[in-house]
Amino acid sequence: MDPSDPRASDRKAELELSIKAVLNAVNSYNKENKFPIKTVGFWTRDLGINRMDASSAGEIIKSVWEDTLSEFKQQHAEPRLPTL
Repeated sequence: MDPSDPRASDRKAELELSIKAVLNAVNSYNKENKFPIKTVGFWTRDLGINRMDASSAGEIIKSVWEDTLSEFKQQHAEPRLPTL
């Protein structure tokens, strides 16, 4: 994220943006490929989770996953996301 972006110092916003970007990329890939991505993993250091409470980070990830799944369904697109 660009350091001048106002979200750059907001750990929650950074995590939400990262997770949403990955889920969108996985969904796009899975729609086009015969062998879908079924599992996604992250290093906590790379997501900044090591700078926040693990329970809060888990709730943020779950919330973004549920919101993204709901958005795909509202677009009448069958989501192709890994399970949470």
